[in-house]
Amino acid sequence: MMKMIKMYMLGGLMLVVSLSACVKKSSNTDSLDRETLKIAIGYIPNMQFAPLYVAIQQGMFHDVGLDVQIDYGMGNDIMTLLAKGYVDLALGDADQYLAAQQQGLGLTPIFQYYDISPTAIITLNPSILLPTDLIGKRIGVSELFGTSYLTLLEFLDFHSIERDQVEIVRVGYTQLSALSNNEVDAAVVFANNEPLALKNVDYTLWSSQDFSRLAGAIILKKTDVLSSETTIAFNQALVNAIDFIRNNPEAAASITQKFVTGSNYNEILAGIYATIAFYSESGVVDFERIAFSKERLLEMGALSGTPLG
Repeated sequence: MMKMIKMYMLGGLMLVVSLSACVKKSSNTDSLDRETLKIAIGYIPNMQFAPLYVAIQQGMFHDVGLDVQIDYGMGNDIMTLLAKGYVDLALGDADQYLAAQQQGLGLTPIFQYYDISPTAIITLNPSILLPTDLIGKRIGVSELFGTSYLTLLEFLDFHSIERDQVEIVRVGYTQLSALSNNEVDAAVVFANNEPLALKNVDYTLWSSQDFSRLAGAIILKKTDVLSSETTIAFNQALVNAIDFIRNNPEAAASITQKFVTGSNYNEILAGIYATIAFYSESGVVDFERIAFSKERLLEMGALSGTPLG
């Protein structure tokens, strides 16, 4: 079984001041003085949002004068919510941000949540050991757009495989079923999700960290709305939460379980271990990767030429 996980240190334009991960409860910050921020995320409660849960539960946001509330939404709707001022922040993929800019929604990235999206190419076929073994094979993607599809394009280009040398199959969100039923020979999955369900099954996996140049998930604000002080305070708390998770994954899993109804501790812990390497250490927005993601979308015809804004 082949698993490829690497860590990269990325550059960026916005500096974040990192505080100690050791949380010290503030006694002189009255709740009435805290600024309330509502952040929209495009999914249901899930372990991938552990940094937010940790920062809330451990009082890290409170310590910098913030009261952060989570608003669970779906997909591109969160960008509209943010643009209209119904929420203060939104966590989304770089392609969602670029699509929002295409619509002139006026959003600005403030925090790099994932350096690279935690995606991977996986196969259960024991005869497929190298990327080139996928030539002539069927590769499943959830949709023919978005993170899954862009990840596959990156994988093919990195390994010098022409797109017409493979059959790209839309499988929705049934990747494991499609693999098990031999409907596809490989599939794009989230490295911190589907592979964790493959117990006692051999598989080959190529992590996006080894081939992708695309930007990972980012946290956005409406341009010129939040003050720089508020933005820095939020980023400081989130950097501390990620540092806490790296150093205390078991405690982070226990905290996360409180936010994810009906969840299993061991599954959350496994997910956190699979995600740690993808979290940004600094939170510095990687505009270079965002620009490359835009080039990919332009190439697909999903965007017209628009400034990043």
